[in-house]
Formats: sequence, structure tokens, C-alpha cells
Amino acid sequence: MQALEKLLVDTPLTTTRRSVVVVHGLGGIGKTQLAVEFARRHQGQFSAIFWLDGSSEASLKQSFVDMAQRLPRSELTADSVQKLSQATVEAEVAVRECQQWLSMPSNSRWLLIIDNVDRDHRDRDDSQAYDVKAYFPDADQGSVLITSRLARLQRLGSGIKVGTVAAEQARAILENSAGREVEDANIVLELLHGLPLALTQAGSYMRETNVSAATYAKHYNSTWGRLMKKQERFPLEEYGDRSVLTTWTISYEQVRKQSDEAACLLKLWGFLDNGEVWYELMAACKDLAAKTDIPTWLLEIAEDELEFGEAIGLLSRYSLVEGQEGTESHSMHSVLHRWCGHLADEEEQHELGCLAVGLVASNVPLKSDVEFWRKRKRIMAHGLQVSGWIVGA
Repeated sequence: MQALEKLLVDTPLTTTRRSVVVVHGLGGIGKTQLAVEFARRHQGQFSAIFWLDGSSEASLKQSFVDMAQRLPRSELTADSVQKLSQATVEAEVAVRECQQWLSMPSNSRWLLIIDNVDRDHRDRDDSQAYDVKAYFPDADQGSVLITSRLARLQRLGSGIKVGTVAAEQARAILENSAGREVEDANIVLELLHGLPLALTQAGSYMRETNVSAATYAKHYNSTWGRLMKKQERFPLEEYGDRSVLTTWTISYEQVRKQSDEAACLLKLWGFLDNGEVWYELMAACKDLAAKTDIPTWLLEIAEDELEFGEAIGLLSRYSLVEGQEGTESHSMHSVLHRWCGHLADEEEQHELGCLAVGLVASNVPLKSDVEFWRKRKRIMAHGLQVSGWIVGA
């Protein structure tokens, strides 16, 4: 919030250059809620605020149609008033009229919020993907706030990455959704690791079913998939009825269309630990190739660091994974990691589980290896993860 205020509020009233801020991060991390709260707090500091649905090009155009009906007729030309008074206003007309109004020299303190711009316009197979910049007004004025999972949109202006919330705020979200003080809330907070959507969904489920934190945690650990589906019976209005099971699907589908290798890597990751994945961990498959069949997609990723970087970079662009500072490894959120473990069908699960076991076994260092203890510590979490799968299988 402070970063948003610095970029969009603490600017001189006389400034004429447009401010563009892209709030980006993992789906369910609270980007939309942050934008809502910002607009609520600072509505008096803008001459007008418009909220546009950027989830698809069709939704965005319809938002412009709705926006056009709110434009003050006294500030429009007679021709514009006539066009917007038609029983049905064409989307292109609405977009053009809105852009012209936003470009008026006397109208420079507006705020345009474009929410959920999650489709990459470079994906030619996605008919609803679009270049959001094409919908900016011509005049270099006003403020634009975009929420997106696409980190690359930062090139449009200033970027603010939204991360997980701290323990105190996580407890507040959980208890507010549960409608009560939650005894032993830490049990649930440790599982959901500060992800607002998961916390809100868990709290709503606990309120509707009146289960305790301990019971919720038991279901989460033993029957995750079934628990998530049952939670979907209690839609979350503030999240547009999105749930943990659906919120990352659009990003995954876009990744899959662009790269089978990256999509399969995400599935395999569900059988490893979420904390740290690096190139050498995957490259170990080349040693296994002489003993067992290794899928082509993994061999392609493991070919060299450039190929691995391309796959992991695609996942990063959609905020599904993030780089670990000071290392060349990547991690993912623990709840997202649970979801990845359910992406594969039954046949794939056995294959991926065995593959994960082989990769971990091949990365166990010998005592004579340089930096033996560091390497051992690094692979330990993955060892615990695959041993748990072996016992469960």
C-alpha cells in the first residue's frame, strides 16, 4: 500500500506524465484486494476512478461500454452524446469515446484500474489475449493501475510484487472469514503460508461447517483434493467466486500451450519439495537414461542450462514460481505446490513419482564430494518428500 501511495498519490498535482503501476504476483495473493482498498482509501484524491475487468478482451471491452455510460455528458461533444445514447453502444465506439474523454487536457487526475490482466498477448492461440497498452488513452496523463500474474507487464511502468502476508494479518484474514476467534489457528496458518485466497477459503469453510483448526488441518493433510472441492460449495464473492482449485488454471493452461516441457516440469515438481529446484537436480536424469526410460520432455529441459532456464522462465513469467535470492534455484508457494501434485492423472502420478525418486537418488552426494554437507542439506527436503510418496504409494 505504501509503495502504491508513493507512485500514485505522492506525486505533484501539476504532473502531466501518466503514472502506470503494475501490481503482480501469484494468483490468490491479494492483488485485486489491494487495488480495491487503495481505491477506497484514496477516492477523494482522484477526479474519477474506473474499474475495468481485464480477464479477457471481451470483458475489457464490455467494461468500457459500462464506463462510457458514466462519463459526464456536459464534458462530451454533441456527437459523442448521441453515439452513447443509442440503445446498444458498440464496444469499439465506447472504447474510443472513453479514450478521448481521458485525453482531455483539463482531465488529468483520473485513475483507471484494469484488473486481472492475466493473458499474454504473445500467445497467438488465445483469442481473448490482448495488448493492454492498446487500450491506454493517447494523452500522456492520468494514472493506470494494473493487476496481473504476468511479471513482464512491469515494462509498462513501475512494478510492485505482492508477496504473502505476515502471520498477524494471516490470522486476521482467517478469523474474519471464519466469523470467530480460531483456537489453535497456527496449525492452519502454517499450512497456508500467508496466501490470502487460501486463508479466506479455509475460514469460510470453517464457518460453514463449524470444524476446528485441528480438524481442518487433518483434512488438508490427508484428503487435500476432496477438501478443496468441498470448499468450492462456499463461493467467495470478493474473489469473483474463484477457488484454490481454479485460480491457477488459466496460468497453467497458457503455460501448457506454449511449452509442454514447462507444464510437465510443474507436474513433476508436485512430487518434489516446493522449497528449491535447480538445474543440476533435473540434469541428473541424463545419468538415469542408461538404466530406465526418461521422458523426452525432461531430457530436453536437462539438455543444458539454457533449456532449463527457458522452461523455468516461462513459469516465472506467470508468477507460478520465483527465484531464490542469491542462488540459481527457484521455489513455489506451498499451497500451489499441493495443487501441482494433483495436476497429473493416476497413470502420470506413478510415472512422475518414480521419476522424482530417481532424480533425488542421483543427487545424493558421496562423502568424498566437495561441499558434501551443503549438498546433503540441499537434497534433504526432496528426500523427505519422495520418501513420503513411496510410503503412500
